[in-house]
Amino acid sequence: MKALEVSPDGKLLVSAGNDGQTFIWTIEGKKYAELEGHIGGVNDVVFTNDGKYLLTASDDKTVRRWLIDTAEILRKGKFVEVQEEVEIEELGAIPDFYA
Repeated sequence: MKALEVSPDGKLLVSAGNDGQTFIWTIEGKKYAELEGHIGGVNDVVFTNDGKYLLTASDDKTVRRWLIDTAEILRKGKFVEVQEEVEIEELGAIPDFYA
């Protein structure tokens, strides 16, 4: 396991790992959804402040935005050239990523 994040309302937990798998769990431990799409290890996950979306960042050099209600990929962005490590929380400052 490489990343864990609790939703803003405290009802969901996300776990992600080196195998590229990302799971959403209820806080009681029941699997809510499996997010499929990354082909590299998932390094970080973060919920948006409203809890509607989840962002995942992977070794496959993509960041994906997921709709929590349906576990659907809404947007996939490709890292261009990474000059330095950036925390995924900083993506919140990029409004176009949410469009």
